[in-house]
Amino acid sequence: MGSIRDASLNSQASQLGALSFFKKASAIRRCSFIRGTRETVVTAGEHKMYLVGAGLAALDPLQQESYSPTLTNELSREHLFTAIIPFSPSAQFTVVVPTVAVLFADDGSVDITCPDDCESEASALLLEILKADSAVCPDEPLSLEVGGTESPPEFQSRVASAIEKIASSDLKKVVLSKAMRLKSPKSPNSARIFDRLVHDRPYTYLFSMNNYIGASPELVVSRDSSVITSYPLAGTASSGDEARLLLSEKDDREHSIVVKQIMARLTELGIATDLPPKPTITSYGEIVHLGSRISGKVDRAKPFASIEVAAHISPTAAINGEPYDSALKYIASFEPSDRGFYGGLVGYQKCGGDGAWVLNIRSIELVDDGLLLRAGVGIVDKSDPVQEDLEATSKINAIASSLLEC
Repeated sequence: MGSIRDASLNSQASQLGALSFFKKASAIRRCSFIRGTRETVVTAGEHKMYLVGAGLAALDPLQQESYSPTLTNELSREHLFTAIIPFSPSAQFTVVVPTVAVLFADDGSVDITCPDDCESEASALLLEILKADSAVCPDEPLSLEVGGTESPPEFQSRVASAIEKIASSDLKKVVLSKAMRLKSPKSPNSARIFDRLVHDRPYTYLFSMNNYIGASPELVVSRDSSVITSYPLAGTASSGDEARLLLSEKDDREHSIVVKQIMARLTELGIATDLPPKPTITSYGEIVHLGSRISGKVDRAKPFASIEVAAHISPTAAINGEPYDSALKYIASFEPSDRGFYGGLVGYQKCGGDGAWVLNIRSIELVDDGLLLRAGVGIVDKSDPVQEDLEATSKINAIASSLLEC
């Protein structure tokens, strides 16, 4: 792993901060912004790309037929890589090793890394970014109109069908997603949209990568040295209704399914886990969720990298369901459209295997004629179709509200 130790460049980046540096970088070069657990990573340039043709299965150490230890070892030796990963664990995706990565730690320190063989190129790119003007956000408001969404009766019918399936099969929970397309007469300005999300959702896992911009509330997994952390959310209510949520049997069961699945999969990797006795409330502005912080330690004899852990536990029951395979098959058969990257992972991994992977939810996909928003709701045996439709709509509105301010 290379590093740029020019004190002047490091100081200038530190003074700018992650968001300002990202704005400068995005004005001149393809880049990404990912907020992890104790740091924010901004990358620029594309030094190398890996095509992971077999999907997450190639990075899951317990899927022996598909697992590629050569690939995971190569990735762990890179100075840093980023990826946006589809919901389907068998769908291919691309891993990007950037020319330069700037890591802004929450304690104020800055670390700048690059591949071993391109320190001069990385230094030149970093200097170019620092001298650049920031990406300009136009003053005119974003003009949007609803171009298509599933109607309440249509979505409620899908919920009712899922409840019937749960009653007549091994399916215990399945997550259904609802989409809304917003059309725009001209290409939306991604920098302006990201600005609004940063302003409205500063406490979330913010990201901007490729054509996705998001403010996710959910950490799928992080690895910091030997410590593994996952913070799943399941069970939702309106802000101000926290007491009811904490006492809701339906929401507690939905949340418990997610937590038990993640803990079981971590145990399969030899990671002993700890869990608080009860879930707590996690706020997302207009809505709140039940959340549980799961923690554990990597077995020294099997020091799996963060992407390997993420590959084994994803997609979790928070976005898929339980049992894992039954839920995947149900979603593939009855979801009106392919989820693509929605419900997948966004994140990064540093040299050695530490990294953070968040759930691609509360996100905005930039498409040819505007924007695409999605939201998911967990269906269990006592779900109510009308309430689930209202919950999906409230989650979509949580992001759409930021767009209306653009």
